[in-house]
Amino acid sequence: MGQHGDMEEVRELYNRYAISWDENRPEDLAACFTADAVFESQRGRFAGRGAILGNMANVNGALGAARRQRHVTTNLSVHFEGDRGTGTAYFIYCVGREGKTEVMAFGTYQDELRKVDGRWYFSYRKGIVEGQSTQ
Repeated sequence: MGQHGDMEEVRELYNRYAISWDENRPEDLAACFTADAVFESQRGRFAGRGAILGNMANVNGALGAARRQRHVTTNLSVHFEGDRGTGTAYFIYCVGREGKTEVMAFGTYQDELRKVDGRWYFSYRKGIVEGQSTQ
């Protein structure tokens, strides 16, 4: 595929991850990860696709149906070494409810990537919240 093609695929991986959160599609989000992946955040450490799926379902379930959310990912930087890579990106997490929009959090993703059967996945993802709403 070449580095340019790999970069485009990884960019789409980051997009699929954010859209899956925002559209409340836990299975699609879990499919962004290798089977043995680890996701870490302020909510804890989740190992394996099943645990990652459960975490996402719990978070979105707690927000309720009367909200819209958007995960905005920017400043993506990826470095490849064969079928592995590392990535960093900024995120901004916004929620709209009852006619009001609020930036709930912003921070950085630190990622390890792995190419499996010709496709890129997250093998490790850490979301570091650097600022958040006090509400």
